[in-house]
Amino acid sequence: MRRDNAEFKILQNRVELAKKYDIYRQAVGPSNVDRVLPLSFMRPLTEAAELEEDDSLQAKWASLIVNAQNEKSGVDPRPAYVSTLRELSALDAKILDGIYSDRNLTGSISTDQLPSAVAAIPERREQTDPKKLSSEVLASLANLQRLGCLNFSESWSGEQSPFSISRTLYGQLFVRACTVLEAEIESADKKP
Repeated sequence: MRRDNAEFKILQNRVELAKKYDIYRQAVGPSNVDRVLPLSFMRPLTEAAELEEDDSLQAKWASLIVNAQNEKSGVDPRPAYVSTLRELSALDAKILDGIYSDRNLTGSISTDQLPSAVAAIPERREQTDPKKLSSEVLASLANLQRLGCLNFSESWSGEQSPFSISRTLYGQLFVRACTVLEAEIESADKKP
């Protein structure tokens, strides 16, 4: 009986993923989604994506497929993106989106208000109380650093500090690969 339940849940996940894929494909224009993806990329991607139950992470899987198929997106079908996305929790994804959502944010980024908000660190700043960050946020930040999506700043003593982070090139590329722009989705919704 449990096997049937698991197979049914995977089938439900596939249906939800297909719905998101269709929406995003329409958003970027079906004629733009024509690159044939290598099996070495698609097989691990579909196997991981069909196991995902979180709606926000399903959206990232669908976005990755659409962007990889769209040569105009500038996203290459990199197996590293599949590996990274497979290792994200919903909280990881929320924090990552927050860190990379404001393109005008430069320099060191404060983690004081994560996961709800991110902000640049002012030049003069009081010391952060480590108790302000929950264990879930600390674990998420550590995972994102392990995956190469952000860097911890170093203190004067050379220790890493999760209270001040910076973006990475890989993080920027990964977030772009797993995001269909809101403007593209809105324009697709307005088409008859």
